[in-house]
Amino acid sequence: MSAACGDNRSDDLYFTFDDRKVLCGFSIDEHLRPVDWNRLQERIDLAADEDWVLNVYAHTPGVTVSHATLDRAFTMFARAGLGFTTYRDLDPDDTPYPGVVFAFDDDAIDAWFDARELFVRHDAVLTFFVTYYASFSAEGRQRLHDLASDGHAIEAHGVNHLSAVSYATEHGAEAYVIDEVLPSLQILRDDGFDPTSFAYPGGARSEATDRAIEPHVRY
Repeated sequence: MSAACGDNRSDDLYFTFDDRKVLCGFSIDEHLRPVDWNRLQERIDLAADEDWVLNVYAHTPGVTVSHATLDRAFTMFARAGLGFTTYRDLDPDDTPYPGVVFAFDDDAIDAWFDARELFVRHDAVLTFFVTYYASFSAEGRQRLHDLASDGHAIEAHGVNHLSAVSYATEHGAEAYVIDEVLPSLQILRDDGFDPTSFAYPGGARSEATDRAIEPHVRY
């Protein structure tokens, strides 16, 4: 499961080839505050030194993060020897290697598709955590399939982008799984995708929701 960590906490930003199921991410969205490039470089260097996979995310190319920022970040990964991987490919039984999982969250399918040339130029294989899939147009769904054909992973991010903590507080963690998590996995499967991971909307999570969701996903 993917979640946000307060102030990009360094200890939770890596897949370290253990049995941990909740992974946090380092945001490079810049619509609210500038990217801390020095901090990102420190995180990249640690992944390279320790043979860990760094988790980085953003939302909407051209809106929350510029193409220039994506280009700069992808170049930094390459210079440090971090190859791209996806959530579906993370395996604790693999020999540890330095890498990066880069994810886009939400439903900005047109912006994702428009950045396709940038992804190809960097040989970037990405993870797209998708929400509101029922509202995608036929063209939007085809574009998501085109991204999957490029090798990117298509994963679940809720059917209605509901906060796990708020919903579970009112209805219970199992209700959140039944109403938000499982339908988001199923609607993607029904359309030919193979999601194996779930990203918490807004990064909000609890131990109770972790336990409830864990049987249904790999991460």
